[in-house]
Amino acid sequence: MAISGNLYSTYLNTTYIPKETSTIFWNQWWVNQPFFEIVQPGNPLNCPGGSTINIALDYAVSTNAEAYVQGAPMPVAHTLSDVRAYVTKDYFQEGGKVHGDTISQLGGGGGNVPIDPVQKAIRTSILNATDLASTTMLTDLASFVDSTTAYSDASLNRTTYSIAAYEDAHSGALTRAALTDMIEAVQNTTYGFVPLDDLVFLMPPNQHTNLANLGGAQYGEFNFNVDAQSMLPFDSGTKFRCQTYESVPILQVPDMTSTEIYLVRKSATKFHLHEGIKTVPKDVAEWADYWLTTMGVNLVISDPKRCGKLTAVTA
Repeated sequence: MAISGNLYSTYLNTTYIPKETSTIFWNQWWVNQPFFEIVQPGNPLNCPGGSTINIALDYAVSTNAEAYVQGAPMPVAHTLSDVRAYVTKDYFQEGGKVHGDTISQLGGGGGNVPIDPVQKAIRTSILNATDLASTTMLTDLASFVDSTTAYSDASLNRTTYSIAAYEDAHSGALTRAALTDMIEAVQNTTYGFVPLDDLVFLMPPNQHTNLANLGGAQYGEFNFNVDAQSMLPFDSGTKFRCQTYESVPILQVPDMTSTEIYLVRKSATKFHLHEGIKTVPKDVAEWADYWLTTMGVNLVISDPKRCGKLTAVTA
């Protein structure tokens, strides 16, 4: 089967403004975000070789701790149980192709369209590959932070290995109590205490709006008592003031499921970049130029027990 390519038939024989407008949405948030650590390839401590990303988990411990009494024998040593989780490394690829006669007609053969079809094809291949990577990592986020389904590609039982995340099937409109309860849960002894400064909310834009629309003095309405003579600008909205909740930062994630909200640990949420974005030319058996874009990246949450999520929140 022939490899499909960009025909650019719409652009032929007509002059267009130098920068065309795209109505296509490409999700770039996950590969461009500055908030979580990006583990670079070649780091043997955090990004080892091989086909998997390995996670060592301690899931049970015996205790024979006792109050010291002078002359008493040593207690029996504890037993620590551990298990290995692993995540199979993900790789992505996308092709870009332009036919030789199209290149000639657009520019080299007297065309008058001020675009570079080669650069356009390469750029589109990069956007398509990173969009797929972002979509995959959104799916991985949902699988890492869960209370029942198996954890990681090792299919570890969450109850057996004490790695069940906090999960609330909210089934209704967002409430401040639901968010507060989730923060409280990951700070109690059931899930293990997490400092507030190591937590972050991930939510789609619509849920950020829902939270801001709940209103209340915590968003600072009482501070905006503007004197009519001062002519100071006044913003009557609340969303720009709703950047944290209980001091936990809120990050908007585009293309995220509109009915879910996540609470994750910053220190345990990492992007493992095991193959950087590359675009290389490839030969094809026809009058055309072809480029292959490749990359390898995984989102990994190594401490799922101290995370949480709300599901079935009214969009």
